[in-house]
Amino acid sequence: MTKPKLIVVDDDAGTRTFIRNVAEELGFEVGEAGTGKEFRDLYGDVHADMIILDIAMPEEQGVWLFDFIHDHHQ
Repeated sequence: MTKPKLIVVDDDAGTRTFIRNVAEELGFEVGEAGTGKEFRDLYGDVHADMIILDIAMPEEQGVWLFDFIHDHHQ
């Protein structure tokens, strides 16, 4: 059985690590992105079942990434 896939998008490395640790204990395969660019690069390769998205990031707001997800959802 394959593990569900999660992408954590947050500019704070500590937050990403905390969420990764909890999610892996729950059986998720976890990908991380600290910027919008990292997320867009990862998104096409991972085919995530769930995304945890920080809305307030310094370079690219999470709401813009939400629009990207909506436009590229397959």
